Amino acid sequence: MEFVRAGQVKLADHSLVTVILKVMPLTDDFKLVLSMRVGYDMGNGAAEVDVEKGNNIRFTVYDTALHEMSKKLRQFIAARTELKSKKNFFLLRMDFRVPRDERVERMKLQYGLWEGKNDEIRHEQMFDFVVEDARR
Repeated sequence: MEFVRAGQVKLADHSLVTVILKVMPLTDDFKLVLSMRVGYDMGNGAAEVDVEKGNNIRFTVYDTALHEMSKKLRQFIAARTELKSKKNFFLLRMDFRVPRDERVERMKLQYGLWEGKNDEIRHEQMFDFVVEDARR
């Protein structure tokens, strides 16, 4: 799994920090099994959240059907990663809801997928990145 890009957008009553991760299977029989546990820090203290028990984080997974993604998001991602790869890959989009006027400049994210063949193994990674301001 590799970090692609993160940006903050402003909506009517809140902002979203959108984080894109690229998942590249190493085997043909790869099975994508999402974990619902996310650890993160947006500069105001670390938090660990169960996504199923709250409504402040949303996951979206894109596979080769990238046409389902908005044009704006495709352009945002394409600047940082190859979208026309011959290899199979998934894009994992995480949307974090934050107060409308709060600006997130950096973020730390701890996340891992479950091992497809052994659902007791979770491969967590730590990412530390700049969040681009796209709140126009």
